[in-house]
Amino acid sequence: MQLVASVNGVVKLTATDSSQVAITAPGTAGMWTELAGIWFGHFVVSGAATGGDGGIPDAGTADAGTPDAGIPDAGTPDAGTPDAGTPDVGPPAGGGILFSDNFNRTLAAGLGPAWHIDSGAWRDNDKANSDQRAPDQASVIGLSCADCKVEAKVVNFAATIAALDLRQTAAGDRYDVALLANGRLQIRRHNGGTVTVLADVLSGIADLGNWSTIALSATGAGPVALSAFVNGAARVSATDTSSAAITAPGTAGMWTDLSGVLFDDFIVTGVESAGGGADAGVDAGTPDAGISDAGAPDAGTSDAGASDASTADTGSPGGILFTDDFNRTLCCDLGPRWNILSGGWRDNSKANSDRTALDRAAAAGVSCADCRIDASMVNFTAAKQCSNCASPTRTATPWRYGPTESSKSGGTAPVSQPCSPARWEAFPTSPTGRASRSPCRGPRRSRSPARSTAP
Repeated sequence: MQLVASVNGVVKLTATDSSQVAITAPGTAGMWTELAGIWFGHFVVSGAATGGDGGIPDAGTADAGTPDAGIPDAGTPDAGTPDAGTPDVGPPAGGGILFSDNFNRTLAAGLGPAWHIDSGAWRDNDKANSDQRAPDQASVIGLSCADCKVEAKVVNFAATIAALDLRQTAAGDRYDVALLANGRLQIRRHNGGTVTVLADVLSGIADLGNWSTIALSATGAGPVALSAFVNGAARVSATDTSSAAITAPGTAGMWTDLSGVLFDDFIVTGVESAGGGADAGVDAGTPDAGISDAGAPDAGTSDAGASDASTADTGSPGGILFTDDFNRTLCCDLGPRWNILSGGWRDNSKANSDRTALDRAAAAGVSCADCRIDASMVNFTAAKQCSNCASPTRTATPWRYGPTESSKSGGTAPVSQPCSPARWEAFPTSPTGRASRSPCRGPRRSRSPARSTAP
């Protein structure tokens, strides 16, 4: 079993567990600490597709027979030549996170080396912030995917459009999900200067002056299937069968047309296409001449070993399996998607341990073996802190907001924190109700853009 630990996306530790007590069965994911007031945020579990079942391999040796004589292809084995179809343009089966950025830096101009500013201007102050009253567009450098999903937190202040792009070409053709100033959500196609609305629905977002997560997925090439999401829930879908459909892979990005529109926690994940990475064409060969394929059946008998002890499965699915950014207020737990295994927890726009004892919580309904866990966190140098799962990979990234100074003792006993829970509760948002800075540094007043008459 392989395990990898990362900090801020950089691999720091790797390990191989070949012992008899290695945890090989699928399990859930969760988080753990031992003091009250420890923070976790943007908790994400993503899978890596694997084949076969989760049991121990058979004990027997391989068959003694000669391998079949047929030529393999991507379809059902037959006597013909390989498929004539063009391989699909999606990512390999398994997907997973292709790109992510939580913008936890300060830049007066631009968004850093991972981003290309296509038009307008951007700056980074712990979030991506459009900086020109004109079309502001930015795209990810070095990313190319067709079957994928883009998601990000946005605030458009009910003043203009905030959009996320997929399959963006060098010419600017792309699909996007657009949150409008009136609260409606659209799936659109851009071909040159022509914008075609493929789907339109009420977003269901009650407060456009605060953070909401929107997302768009695109799969397939003939036709293209598109789905838009708000806060993790599917809102509308569309199928693009036109000759102008964008079928080639492209990058992902974000767009608006006013300064002061906010984007954060930008993530692109691969999505398995219907073909699961196989060729999109139909086999060109002659139908099978015999049973299974053209070769003679193996001469050997079945393996001598017993069947796997575990129930067969198809492996872990790819893409995001579970995500929670804790954007709610709960006094005594983390909501219905979490099981509190020990201690106490509360939710005030972050998961907050609430007892000076073993505080442990696990995601409900998640079971994976080949997967990855990410979370932002702050331990104030006062307590152990863990994101954990029964998987071969686990990572941790620091919370982007924190106190101006850390605890003085550095020990594991409870210490006086520079920002008390009471003070956090006093400043969950800015006085205007907009997204705020860490309460330890006082509320951050976001610059609200002037209203636009743009559609």
